[in-house]
Amino acid sequence: MSRTAQVRITAWNARFDEGDDRVLRQRDELFGELHRDTGSLVQRQVPGPPGAKGATVDMLLMLASPAVVAGAVSVTKAWLGRDRDRRVRVDWEAADGQLRSVVVDGNAVDSETMRVALEQALGDQRRTLEGQQADGNG
Repeated sequence: MSRTAQVRITAWNARFDEGDDRVLRQRDELFGELHRDTGSLVQRQVPGPPGAKGATVDMLLMLASPAVVAGAVSVTKAWLGRDRDRRVRVDWEAADGQLRSVVVDGNAVDSETMRVALEQALGDQRRTLEGQQADGNG
């Protein structure tokens, strides 16, 4: 695990199919804005499931500072507010090793929900790293 906490960001529009050009443009818009405003968005290629062609892409937001959390909340809230059918899911690994996630949509654009989720992810991952360092594995 890296020393910087990270979360996986997934974005879609409930009104359109996954591969629809409108969804792809909206997703690119969000990821571009996150990268521009936080400087902390990275793309990771992940092998597809057995039998699938190609790889999938994970977008990882590196939570290096409170400013990154604030910037990500602001960008995501604005993006969701442009269309009530937009959705964003944030996934992270908690300190207990369990996968945690939260979904926020354009109907209930709530920056507090997103901020709390990102801060929870940041805290969980810091506790994991501290435990690894204490065990001599970090």
